[in-house]
Amino acid sequence: SDADEQLIIHLTFQEFVKVKSIKFSEWNMGSNPDMNHVNVHIHINRNNLGFEDIEDVDPAQTITLTAADLQDVSDAIDLYYVKFQRVKSLTFFIEDNAGADITAIGGLQIMGRTVATTNMNDFKKQG
Repeated sequence: SDADEQLIIHLTFQEFVKVKSIKFSEWNMGSNPDMNHVNVHIHINRNNLGFEDIEDVDPAQTITLTAADLQDVSDAIDLYYVKFQRVKSLTFFIEDNAGADITAIGGLQIMGRTVATTNMNDFKKQG
C-alpha cells in the first residue's frame, strides 16, 4: 500500500517445501532505522490475501523483529516446526515499522528444503 507502512509479500514455490527459518535484513545497512519492519505475520498456503482481509485471518506465526535481528551477523529466526512442514506458498504481512512513513526491506532469506515425495512407479506389483 502506498498510503502507509504496511506491506504484503507473497511467495509461491514450485513444489511443497519444509521451511525451517527465515532471515530479514535491514535496508541500506541500517542508515534509515525508522524504515525497519517490526511486526511480521506469516501466513501459509493462503493465495488470495489482500489488505482488505489479511488482518482478519490468523497467521501461522507472528514475529517481532528488533534492530539486532536485522543485522547481517544475526541468526535466522526459527519457525514453528509443525506448521511449516508442507508449504506451497508464504505470505508475509508487514504490519508496521519503527516509525517511518514507508517500510523498506534489505533482504529476505528462507531456509528449508523440498518435501520428499513418493514416486508410485518405484513400487512393484506383488503376487
